[in-house]
Amino acid sequence: MRKCEVDFIGKIIAAVSHEFMNTLATIRESSGLMEDLFSLDNTDFPYRDRLIKSFAVTRKQISRGMEIGENLNAFAHNMDAPKQKPEINALLLQIVYLMDRFARLKQIRLKFQPAESPLEIETDPFQLQLLMAKCVECCLKHTTKGGVITLHCRKSERSLTLGCEGEPLSGGAEVTSALDQVTTDMKDTLRILGAELSSFSTGDRGGFEMTLPYLRQG
Repeated sequence: MRKCEVDFIGKIIAAVSHEFMNTLATIRESSGLMEDLFSLDNTDFPYRDRLIKSFAVTRKQISRGMEIGENLNAFAHNMDAPKQKPEINALLLQIVYLMDRFARLKQIRLKFQPAESPLEIETDPFQLQLLMAKCVECCLKHTTKGGVITLHCRKSERSLTLGCEGEPLSGGAEVTSALDQVTTDMKDTLRILGAELSSFSTGDRGGFEMTLPYLRQG
């Protein structure tokens, strides 16, 4: 995808998600005011309890909508520039959130094991998330129903390793071939990131590990 296309998509998503959250904020304020007014009025009327309960449901759904909007807005801003210094734990947690619906539809749990401390490296956050999402997508295709896909992150003195592992996998040689295909399909993204991607399949476990050059901060 060309830079002008990425810039356009990011700009539109950022703007729309911001307006979406503004709309929810207005609904939250109006709903809160109505709830306060009902709490002050002790007059009994039909369906009062049901109406009050509906306010609680509304609050919950507004909070959920705001969380969706915030994650979508943050994702859009990852396209602002090809070189940024994102916090890697937050970036991977965002992918888990954005990809969670695809996992739930397959009745697979998607989780993240963060590094012990914050990690910032200079990279292209959009391309990095694109690659990790592709890894998750491949694991979803070959992880059995009821399984777990785990994203993790660890660092050494010279490198940062991001992992995506599915368990239990099914398909044997077919899985190995599918994992290897991702490394071929994403070669341009790997070049942009200066990263190395390897796949593995052992028993009923398998997935990817991506290594990025890392310079200690500070």
